[in-house]
Amino acid sequence: MIDHINALQASWYLSPPWGQTIPSVEVNLLERVYLRTNRTFGYCCGMQWKHDCWIYSIDCRNEILHATQNQIIGTGELYQFTKIMKQM
Repeated sequence: MIDHINALQASWYLSPPWGQTIPSVEVNLLERVYLRTNRTFGYCCGMQWKHDCWIYSIDCRNEILHATQNQIIGTGELYQFTKIMKQM
């Protein structure tokens, strides 16, 4: 998978000056994946290193399922949820 989070962060902070302070941003990028074991689609919402491999958390119809890399197929389609944080 492409490291979309670092690419987004780099482009956000390297964008041309707007004449004011760039506000903080909170971004969640969820990649749509196909879960082979359930034969359904979901969104990868996290991962952790466990038992010497990556375990992916998949949001599948409001249920969080866990799968290894071999149990999912990435589609490359991203769902983006962005929230601009107001500075105090």
